Amino acid sequence: MIQFHSNKFNLTIHITAIDYQYPGQNDNHWDDNWLKMELEISYDEISHKKQDPFLLTWECKELAKWFYNFPHNKLNDFFINLENTLTFTKISTDSFSEDSNLKIQIHKSLIPSSLMNLNIEQITVDKDDDINLYFMLCDKESKIIADHWNQVLDKFPYR
Repeated sequence: MIQFHSNKFNLTIHITAIDYQYPGQNDNHWDDNWLKMELEISYDEISHKKQDPFLLTWECKELAKWFYNFPHNKLNDFFINLENTLTFTKISTDSFSEDSNLKIQIHKSLIPSSLMNLNIEQITVDKDDDINLYFMLCDKESKIIADHWNQVLDKFPYR
């Protein structure tokens, strides 16, 4: 499980790999490597979970590399998945809040409308109704997150 948490705002995102979208092999490079993921966004007592096949196995490998390099990534360096439903961007602490250096953008198809109506400083809604969540990662946390992406690959290797 991959976790992003803001103590200041009591905001947490969990991303968990559940299974391959198609557990049996299909001899199809794409279909064999889609992962059914669970995305959970929690704020105070409010929690929302959604399962969707929004990552490919090789994207987990790319995410592991991106988070290992996070301390050295340039500002505005980003990772976006093939489906354009999940984006991670390294931001300047001046760009949103001195308490954040990571922006996670989640497509509206993965979030409930009720979450978009909350007035939470760490959540903004962009022109496309996608949400942006902001977190502060230290070097140690980015390495832990990278290790967790690699654990996803250990459990669900490229087929």
